Amino acid sequence: MNGFAINACNGSQLPVLLIMDCLNGLFQDAVDQPLGVSLILAPNGGGVAVLASSGLNQCAPQTNLDAMVVQNTFGANGVALGDAIVKAKSNIADPDVRRTFVPFGDPAMKVKQPSPTNH
Repeated sequence: MNGFAINACNGSQLPVLLIMDCLNGLFQDAVDQPLGVSLILAPNGGGVAVLASSGLNQCAPQTNLDAMVVQNTFGANGVALGDAIVKAKSNIADPDVRRTFVPFGDPAMKVKQPSPTNH
């Protein structure tokens, strides 16, 4: 994925990306870098952090992991992203999902919480 170009509209507020499909975190490849790394290294924006799989997995456990990471990240305590991922993985029964989903970025980072809406 070298040379992957990304145009971001968020300026300095880059997103955290949860890529819930296979091999977008395959960092072991000696020739190509995975999408997860390309997003982090994109010079004009991309992502501030990425959670992606370095292997092949079934859909249902990936969906569960995604939901739990979001729930943990935006819960009442606003935990660090790495802690939200570890907590989510500890509740996933599928060992392949626990082993292959890897975070790219700073695991100590806290994600900006959504602003309350005035309705």
